[in-house]
Amino acid sequence: MTRRSKKIGLVFALLAMIIFGTWPFWKVLYLRTANPPLVERTKALVEAQPQLKPMWDEAMDDEILTRTEAVEIVERASEKVGEEE
Repeated sequence: MTRRSKKIGLVFALLAMIIFGTWPFWKVLYLRTANPPLVERTKALVEAQPQLKPMWDEAMDDEILTRTEAVEIVERASEKVGEEE
């Protein structure tokens, strides 16, 4: 191997370590779970409007309802979500 190919390999290895090493931290920081009142509100809307059931099932595949998923379901029911929820 030439010196140049070693440098290129080192750069790629460092980039891969940075990307894959920070992935778990990024996932934890950006996946916020929905707070209990929002979960209950979403669950009540799904029970009242059966057409939202497929969205609920998809959101609960990983058994965690994130804030983003809950907001999508509530907005599909033509309601608004406040910042405090």
